[in-house]
Parts: sequence; C-alpha cells; structure tokens
Amino acid sequence: MPKKELHKTLLELRNELDHKQFEFKEKRGAAIQSITTLENKLQSDDFMTGDEYLVAELREALEEFEESHPRLIDLVGRIADLLNKMGI
Repeated sequence: MPKKELHKTLLELRNELDHKQFEFKEKRGAAIQSITTLENKLQSDDFMTGDEYLVAELREALEEFEESHPRLIDLVGRIADLLNKMGI
C-alpha cells in the first residue's frame, strides 16, 4: 500500500510543480529530476537503504519555497514518511 500511495504523492508533487510559477527555474528543474529518479526507482523496485538522499535533495531544491508554496513541502514530507514505511 505505501508504494501505491508513494506513486500517487509523487504525481501530486509533479502536478503542483507544473502549475506553480517559480522565480528560480533551476531549483524547479532539480526537484523534477529528483521526482523522476524516485519514480524510476519505484517502477523498478530498486529502492534500498541509502536512497534517503533523494528525498533530502528534493527537500533542498524546494526549501526556499516553503513560505510561498507550503503544499510542496507537505508533499515532500509525505514522500519521506512513505519511504520510511517501506523501510528506506
């Protein structure tokens, strides 16, 4: 169940990023790249301990938008929680 919810949450985050205006395009690009990596690992069941850095990279790319786009940070927190439930 966490895997299905993780996929859904990654999709929500991608949709949020697609519909928000960002001053720093490179940060948005870094976030999209992290999401894509997470999605690819999810599809191939290639998650393992040590992949927590992916969520840290995603959180870092979006942290400066915490005040202006709190939903993004909430979604990243949910992703981290779901990965934790999966043992990652």
